Amino acid sequence: MTKKFFRISVRFLLISFVLVTSFFWANVSLAAKIPLSGMSNTFERLKVSEFSNQTVQFTSTSGVINGDMMSIIYPTGEFGGIGGKGTLGQDDVEVKNITTGHVYIDDSAGCSGEEIYIQVGASTINMFFCAGAGGFVSAGDVIRIYVGAFTTETVEDGDFKLINPAVAGTKVISLYTGPNGLGLTFDGGTLAVPIVDSDQVIVTANIDAILTFDLDTYATATAFPTYTETAAPYLVDLGSLSISGITSSNGAGGINSIWVDLSSNAVSGVVVTSLATGGPGTDPGLYSAATGKTITSASGPLMSGWEGYGICVANVIDDGSVLTWGGAYGGAGDFDGCDYALDHTVGIAQDNLARIVLHSSYGPIANGRAEILVKASAAATTPAASDYTDTLTFIATSTF
Repeated sequence: MTKKFFRISVRFLLISFVLVTSFFWANVSLAAKIPLSGMSNTFERLKVSEFSNQTVQFTSTSGVINGDMMSIIYPTGEFGGIGGKGTLGQDDVEVKNITTGHVYIDDSAGCSGEEIYIQVGASTINMFFCAGAGGFVSAGDVIRIYVGAFTTETVEDGDFKLINPAVAGTKVISLYTGPNGLGLTFDGGTLAVPIVDSDQVIVTANIDAILTFDLDTYATATAFPTYTETAAPYLVDLGSLSISGITSSNGAGGINSIWVDLSSNAVSGVVVTSLATGGPGTDPGLYSAATGKTITSASGPLMSGWEGYGICVANVIDDGSVLTWGGAYGGAGDFDGCDYALDHTVGIAQDNLARIVLHSSYGPIANGRAEILVKASAAATTPAASDYTDTLTFIATSTF
């Protein structure tokens, strides 16, 4: 009877000791948790099921010595690294001391000369500070941990990312720094991550198509005068054609030039084409109904004493240096435009095919302005008449 009582008493004492001890350790562990400060947790994306980089930063309270560890603890079964981006591994985790600027040399095969040994588990990332390797964190140091496929800020670029949980909600991630194993004191804290159905807002806008085009005719000695609006009908009166020279739009001489103003936001630009409707049949040119004669038009240089007629571009300007002449309308071979007195190389004024006289180099144009000259010459046998006429039709076409 005494032995049985003794055994019961011993068993009771052992059970009591275990319960008291368990209670003691539980309360000591909780009571000894020292909070980390300056904690932040930045995810590249917060959308459900999205691949994301993660940046964790905190200020160490007690420091980390050789043999200690740091851990990021994720909710079980969430933020996995397996999927289209591959499996998260040691190369995708980097630890940097922001205070000192030091990046800790890491390895995934254990402590073999490196400062830290990184172990990536199903729901934890453990960073062990290898004993005797020289890696440590002083109290007050700011630590930043990069997790994912970073291509900037880090020394070693990662390849794979975390995968956000498939269900929206606030997820809690824990941080731990301290002894490797159960200890009486450690630094720790928790971070909330709001996983949402979408973390992006699509912003849309549209820009209305713009095409402004205007014609004017006037004479001026200024190459690019201030915009002057003239009233229709637009007229270029060449007067009496000479057999000993070329009659041309001549600026201060009083024979009008054709001025074109052009702007467009068309992505593929704008072209200005010209058609001539002066004479019957297929021969374009200056036509006299009284005599039935047409001074025909062709591309090339006009010569004194020979019949000829055409137009050319003398000057172009715009805000982006994109406005230019098309094909034969840029004067002689130097392609710097024709002029009033010396360069009389013209492009055809054609009635059955629209010819590109100006274009914006296949892009948008702002505040474009061009001066187009009209030129003609006569031969000694050209019939006299006062009604030689042509009508030039200019069309601006933009491609959006």
